[in-house]
Amino acid sequence: MDGPPPPPPPPAAPSAPPPPPGPPGPPPPPGIGPKSGGSSNSTNGIAASAGQTSLNALLAKRRAAADTSSVASDPAQSLAAGLSKNFQFFQEKSPTGFVGLSNQGATCYLNSLVQTLYMTPELRKGLYTQFEYNRDLDGPEHRCIPLQLQRLFARLQIGEAAIAETKELTKSFGFTDADAYQQHDVQELMTKLNEALEKSLSRAQHKDKSAAATAAEQVLTSTFYRGLLVDYITCQECGYSRKRTDVFTDVPLAVSGVESVEQALTLYSTPDILTGDDRWFCEQCGHKVDAMKGLGFKELPMFLNLQLKRFAYDPQTWRRIKLNDRVSFPTKLNMAPFLHADAGAQTPHQQDYELFSVMIHSGGAMGGHYFAFIRSFETGKWIKFNDASVSFIDDNEIEMMFGGAPPLKKVGSDENEPPKPATSPAAGGGFSTNAYMLVYRKVDPTTNVFAVPSSEIPAPVREQIQKENEEFLKEKAEYIKRRDAIHCNVWYAPDPSAPEDLKSFQVSSNKHETLEQLLNECRSVAEKEGLLTEQDRATPIRLRSMNADTKTRAQPWTSDDLKATLHDLKFTPQKHLFLEKQINGLFPGDDEIPDMVIKVVRFDVKGDLFAPPVEVKLKIDASLLELKKVIESLDSLCSIPLREQRLFFLSAQDAAAGLPKEILPFGKDASPEELAPVRLQADLQLFDGATVHLEQGTADTPSAVIRKFEEERNKIQLFYNHPDSRELNLEIFVDKRKTIEQLKALIASLVGVSIDEFKLCNGLLAKEFREEQKTLDQVGLYDGSAVFLQKGKPVSANKTKLTVYLLEDVVAATPTLNLRDVLSELISAEMTIGDLRAHLLQVCSGISAIADVQDVMRLRLREKKAGRAANILQDKVVVSRIGTSGPNAQPKESIELFLQVLPHPETVKETEMILDIRRWFPQKQELAERTIEVVLPRDATIFQLKSLLATPNDIPLQFVCVAKPFAYQLKKKEQLHTIATLNWNVDDASGLTTSPWYLQDGDCLLFKDDREPEILPEASSESGSGPGKRNFERSLQIRTFYDEEAEIQAAIEASMRDANLSS
Repeated sequence: MDGPPPPPPPPAAPSAPPPPPGPPGPPPPPGIGPKSGGSSNSTNGIAASAGQTSLNALLAKRRAAADTSSVASDPAQSLAAGLSKNFQFFQEKSPTGFVGLSNQGATCYLNSLVQTLYMTPELRKGLYTQFEYNRDLDGPEHRCIPLQLQRLFARLQIGEAAIAETKELTKSFGFTDADAYQQHDVQELMTKLNEALEKSLSRAQHKDKSAAATAAEQVLTSTFYRGLLVDYITCQECGYSRKRTDVFTDVPLAVSGVESVEQALTLYSTPDILTGDDRWFCEQCGHKVDAMKGLGFKELPMFLNLQLKRFAYDPQTWRRIKLNDRVSFPTKLNMAPFLHADAGAQTPHQQDYELFSVMIHSGGAMGGHYFAFIRSFETGKWIKFNDASVSFIDDNEIEMMFGGAPPLKKVGSDENEPPKPATSPAAGGGFSTNAYMLVYRKVDPTTNVFAVPSSEIPAPVREQIQKENEEFLKEKAEYIKRRDAIHCNVWYAPDPSAPEDLKSFQVSSNKHETLEQLLNECRSVAEKEGLLTEQDRATPIRLRSMNADTKTRAQPWTSDDLKATLHDLKFTPQKHLFLEKQINGLFPGDDEIPDMVIKVVRFDVKGDLFAPPVEVKLKIDASLLELKKVIESLDSLCSIPLREQRLFFLSAQDAAAGLPKEILPFGKDASPEELAPVRLQADLQLFDGATVHLEQGTADTPSAVIRKFEEERNKIQLFYNHPDSRELNLEIFVDKRKTIEQLKALIASLVGVSIDEFKLCNGLLAKEFREEQKTLDQVGLYDGSAVFLQKGKPVSANKTKLTVYLLEDVVAATPTLNLRDVLSELISAEMTIGDLRAHLLQVCSGISAIADVQDVMRLRLREKKAGRAANILQDKVVVSRIGTSGPNAQPKESIELFLQVLPHPETVKETEMILDIRRWFPQKQELAERTIEVVLPRDATIFQLKSLLATPNDIPLQFVCVAKPFAYQLKKKEQLHTIATLNWNVDDASGLTTSPWYLQDGDCLLFKDDREPEILPEASSESGSGPGKRNFERSLQIRTFYDEEAEIQAAIEASMRDANLSS
């Protein structure tokens, strides 16, 4: 999957001083050592020293290049720049007090684990106090995983943002932007991260033998998560036992067939009995004996990771599946019953554990989402961490994660009502949301940590986060200021005698300010503008809301409104106001009712269009009757009589449908007297600036306004080409309810070409539109679609293009490659297979394979499907409807068939199916060159197929094995070794056309003699894909700086050795 462009490089770290020359060694290879100069009589010792110096110099140069490749910038500024692009970062922190993590694309698995590690106080404290970044030992900052974890944990602990980024951490993993969109398993990440931390810390220990480096490695990688497991086998006759001690960091537990974690642990630690053919050779007894083989815990870590094995492989379907079985898990767990005898005597309470993290997977085996329930050791409360979202949850939410069906609960008050499955927003609802990883902490008052003070954060890290916080708070304040800003355009009339001559000035305010504060700001600006003189300083002023379009003004706010905030008064971010002052103790218009304007758009029947709008000024308490009377009096609206006026209004509720409704408050026969009390604003929601559409007529006749709106609503823009050009540079606006025939005629008139001289094709699929009576909407043309004009005579709707290919070698390994077309012509859409047989016999008599055929039933016709010969077609099948379904299915524009010439008349019936069978030779790792055609009843079983194959191939029935291959396995020889991985043991009672194969005519099966040994080639590192392998999911890799450094050093040393040998 192609990813977005790579991110800018991270900040630079100070360059390292050049390392000292190394000890003598082999001479440097050509091109690696320094350029020669001075005397050429250097000794081997000197030359070797120079070569080693060049090795160290190259490594130092690489480190410096890694540093200089990054952008030298203030981390806090980089953070703020990123945050300013996403308003979510400026939201208030969760009431829990914890910080969420941003999902980079598909990094929910990472977020769940990071939050779990952060909420592990011992780990966080150890990381803060036991690791001190040293550029010379740990490499550049942006590639140092422990340092990036320190910084991320510090952001989660003392950061001001509600959400933290993980990009710096994933860059230290060596991830690219594309990796952020790759899903991975959280348990795999836990393992790889532990390995990377151990590698990073032990690398420092190798260079710096200090106790601090050793302590850091032990505390952060060994003490916390590592335990010891005894793998043993014990003779049941003499008691001799062979043991091996292994290190473990997590415990995989089966979920199928168990009800609880305790049962799963019991199953895990219960030994298997080796008996019969599986008996073990005891060295003490000198012969094979019954034995017990099992695993037992010898030492348990401080933090116990239990993985519930919910993902499995289904051999019947060759698919990865998820097991959603219900498995309960306790909040308190005692591990004493599962200890091996080698663990020594311990009190039961020494192995008490408490649950504190549940990492949850929601979804299926091929993808899903991770989130986590984590208990805070500081508060004891459970918290849900779901990427950026952080919230409290109840204890019963944890039970929802057991799996299986959700627990039942009572709904409502009816005692007789049956319980219903409980659902929970926190749980995500559904059956596929369940616990995947559980993390328990050992209860030990001497070592348990419950809180980590911020003073434990390393000083350099704490100072950086404080700088980020300062920059973030500035950005947040600026964001809030922009978010809450209200920009007012304040109008006023410089000359009270000319109230229509208006000017304006701008005032910026905030939605939390009061109207009184805004009024004072307006007074201040008005004084600067000269609207208010020194004599007017004591003159009262006031504000009204104003319609900038119509210039009408609303009722003035009262003195009670002065203390209200602009938010409470429903101010919009862009607000128009009118400022007025008292004159002679009175505000202008105090004794008048404010005006409103209604825009009336008349429909011109003659021109079939809407005329320009006419503004009608009324009082804000005007009635519908008053509006109609004004319309009747205006020549600009054609003075339509009151009873012939039809008014339509497109309200906000009707805007989605795009059709206005006629204003008929009392039906179509309402009298003028009935309209008098109907108020435009109060009753009809016709406010200042509203638009109504007018037409002359009565409610009994179809409305021209509605028709015109429907036309506009259904109008789409289509792009097309001239028949002499392939460039889609022409456009047309057309009603999508028109037919293809009408569209074609319209385009023909525009390009000046007869409709019989071009085909109208779908621009995307290049298929001709043949059903000309269908509408543009019915054939899938939408706004912005393209249609293609292709020169040539259109194909009639009752014709189908037919191509017939001859299969000359029907039993060849790849018959579809040995074909040639014997017929390519337009046929009647009603032609049947029986008609086609007779037609082929007549027109193809010149072809040698058909020349001597007299009986049409020797011509077998099969559907061509995905390049293979599929089902056999019977006489009554209509050719143009092959592959369609339903009685109303339209004929296909083109169809391709295979023709087989049989040595005898066709005998296969409708109730039978034909399969291609090919033999597999396991010992040779080869397929038979020839394919066998087998005819079986459609309801046949696999046992019947085996019976049919046994005798002709000299294989006893019990040794016949059959499998269904994947297409890729038969195409390339290098894929043949994957045939061994097929499921050769399908139940004999399974039907051919049912689970698990669901075979169709022409499908290919393989069979083999199970007595032949399978000789597999040596495994290749590039084995390709195969059943069960998920090609779309790459293995998770964390590449530390030291991995890259080691690779370079190994390459240089190998080159030096080669040069030394050649000298």
